[in-house]
Amino acid sequence: MRRARCVMPNSSIATEIEGSCHCGAIEVSLSFSKPPDQILPRACQCDFCTRQSCLWVSDPNGASQIRITQRDALNRYRFGHETADFLICSQCGTSVAAVVGEGEDMKLVANARGLAMTMLCEIPLKLTDFDAEDPSGRMARRQRNWTPATLQITV
Repeated sequence: MRRARCVMPNSSIATEIEGSCHCGAIEVSLSFSKPPDQILPRACQCDFCTRQSCLWVSDPNGASQIRITQRDALNRYRFGHETADFLICSQCGTSVAAVVGEGEDMKLVANARGLAMTMLCEIPLKLTDFDAEDPSGRMARRQRNWTPATLQITV
C-alpha cells in the first residue's frame, strides 16, 4: 500500500496530494489551488457514503489524475439517479473516487479516507445531504465543484 503524501510545490498549485487504494492498484493525484487547511472535506449522508465512510474532497480550480496499475482493478458502480460512476478497487474494495463525464470533460471528487489522505481527514468537515437534488441539479453542482480529471491505465 502506498502512503498518501503532501507536496507543496513552487508554482500556482498550492498543494499536491497523492494516495492510493489499500492494495495500491488505483492511485490518485490531486493538485489543489489552495493549501490543505482551506480544503473543505464533505461527508455525504447517503446510505452508500455512510457505509463506506467516505470523506469527499475536490477543487474546481485544481486537477487530478487516476492511475490504474493492475489489470481489472477498476470497478465502476452506479446507484440512485445513476449520474456518477463510483470507482471502487475490485482487488481490495476501497471506494477511491466518483467521476462524471469522459475524456477532457471528466470531473472527479476523491475519497480522502479511502486514499489514506490523512492530512485531509483531520480538517473539520461539512456534512452534506443531496437527497432533495434532482438529476439535473446534481450534475450542475458536480460540474461546478468537482476537480477536472484524467484517467490513465498503465497495465
